[in-house]
Amino acid sequence: MAVDQNTVSFRNEKITHTLFSIANAVNTTSNLDDLYICIYNSLNKLIKLPNFFIAIVDREKKLLSFPFFVDENDTRESIKTGLEKYETSTSNTSQVILKRKPLFLRQEVLSEKYKQNHWNRFGYLAGGSSNRKK
Repeated sequence: MAVDQNTVSFRNEKITHTLFSIANAVNTTSNLDDLYICIYNSLNKLIKLPNFFIAIVDREKKLLSFPFFVDENDTRESIKTGLEKYETSTSNTSQVILKRKPLFLRQEVLSEKYKQNHWNRFGYLAGGSSNRKK
């Protein structure tokens, strides 16, 4: 399948603009909360982000904190409990941190992993189905 060069150029231009916007925010925002909002808004213009968070890893204490959190179904408090101790959690976030690699999952693969209980279930899967442990 041939990809239109104009489409590739437009996409690359949008990515470059997004990166510039984030870099600019690093230099112009006066506090981290404003920076997190700018990062989210910039990325949300590039791709739809109904569920997004920034996690800070404290490797010394082996804890996660969530200074920025946007979710269409959950609150920060509802997901926080199982994710804080990332070394003993099997959450997707913990796997990314422990393996130091991104985790790319299609909806059907993610759903199957949850059905097989390969990961602890926190909150909702994207698309709205509840995966909250009872």
